[in-house]
Amino acid sequence: MRQQSPPKPSERPPLRRDQIVTVEDLELFQQELLLKIRHLFTEFSTSFADGRSWLKTAEARQKLKCARTTLHTWRANGTIPFTKMGGTILYSAEAIEKVLLQRMVQRKKSIP
Repeated sequence: MRQQSPPKPSERPPLRRDQIVTVEDLELFQQELLLKIRHLFTEFSTSFADGRSWLKTAEARQKLKCARTTLHTWRANGTIPFTKMGGTILYSAEAIEKVLLQRMVQRKKSIP
């Protein structure tokens, strides 16, 4: 069974208010939406081609060995800079390394 390529949005006739949306229409919408999402992810991943690496919250917590609330506090008080893309919070790996080094120095100073 060979699958047909979906028509481009410009090739489809416009929908009227009294028209019923079919399963085929929904499947077509799903395909278009998935293609757009894939394009956005590709664009997102290439936009950081400057060599910097970014960590998600779980990865940052693992590196810092801290609780979720601690990471939230550090984010809120500016200890760790972050960026938010959609619903995902990203941390610069460089900033995480700086915090790790600062914590290491503080621990050494506190040990007699």
